Amino acid sequence: MSNNLPIVTRDSALARHPTYDDLQSILPMMEEASVFPRRTLYASTAFADPLHVRMETIPRNLWKKLFDNQEGSFLQDVLAEQLAPHNQGQTRYCWAHACVRTLEALRVWQGQQPCLLSAESIAVPITGGRNRGGTCDEAIPQLREYGACRQELWPLNDLNERHAEPSWKVDRLRFRLLRWIETKSWDEQMTLAFKRIPLAIGLGWWGHMPCQLGPARLPNGELGIVIDNSWGPNWGENGRGVLDEEHGTADLGAFAPIVETWSEP
Repeated sequence: MSNNLPIVTRDSALARHPTYDDLQSILPMMEEASVFPRRTLYASTAFADPLHVRMETIPRNLWKKLFDNQEGSFLQDVLAEQLAPHNQGQTRYCWAHACVRTLEALRVWQGQQPCLLSAESIAVPITGGRNRGGTCDEAIPQLREYGACRQELWPLNDLNERHAEPSWKVDRLRFRLLRWIETKSWDEQMTLAFKRIPLAIGLGWWGHMPCQLGPARLPNGELGIVIDNSWGPNWGENGRGVLDEEHGTADLGAFAPIVETWSEP
């Protein structure tokens, strides 16, 4: 299926939000947002628990062979129809949607029951209900300390905490991020794609943060990455598209969850 997904470039219509063009969701005014500096050392924060390891990347000359041998079994194939696409509507919370999507995907890969999580339940406590962009630098401590509640407990795209079910604060503790790693290169991103580890990637050219899943073959024979976007099922093919190296290399931060709390919804 991934071979037929649409390819997203800076000049394609897919790069424009269906509701408004000036998205810039992960490029907040840092002075206004009062958040951690972009690509900060997460270990310096009180809530971070990063996994500091030197990632052994898969050599590029092996990528195509690995893809040919494993095609049809990557993360996007395992998820299949188990997780509906996220839809951030007119909010600027793509950063929160991408981060909780990684937890959702990891749950499925670990054999847990599929469960959609609320991006608002991590973004609103951070922003105070303001509709602004953000980064994974903000989302990680929130997910580490408090987690994200199930989507049915918080109305979609509702920025008012009072409209959530009273149990959301207890529910979110069941879905917390425990360990994670960040990536700093396309080679590391592709390595995680082959290892079926989801990744939230911040893309400066797009001013946007989608969730990376697995590898996909491009029309030119090279390999790109499949992404789950947060612009609803009508974007791409049921919310998915493909990025090549030029457009898919994260330059505004990227993190991959390694361990999360094990809980049944």
